Amino acid sequence: MEIPKGYLETTMFNLFFDENRPSHVAIRKLFDAIRRGEYDIYTSQYVVDELEAADEPKRTDMLGLITEYNIKVIDKSDEIVRLAQIYIILMNMMEYLKRNFSMLCILPRLQ
Repeated sequence: MEIPKGYLETTMFNLFFDENRPSHVAIRKLFDAIRRGEYDIYTSQYVVDELEAADEPKRTDMLGLITEYNIKVIDKSDEIVRLAQIYIILMNMMEYLKRNFSMLCILPRLQ
């Protein structure tokens, strides 16, 4: 069976250390699964550049996750930019649908 592949964007590295966010526990569980080899995980040089711009000690901590969890770094390319744009479009569409679908669910109750 093929191991599922995944991509981590900058937020995932931040959430790993942000204990005040509700998704922190889920992110830690994801990283535990990555450590166990349940996922083949990638990030990009664009993400690494963002992590390198963080203040210390957060920069060192977040960059350390790449090595500690054997996360592969994809070089910068036009394809990565295109995939990021698609990701942003999909996330915006999901947010739009979530807002509008909830309104549709509420409307019948108001009548």
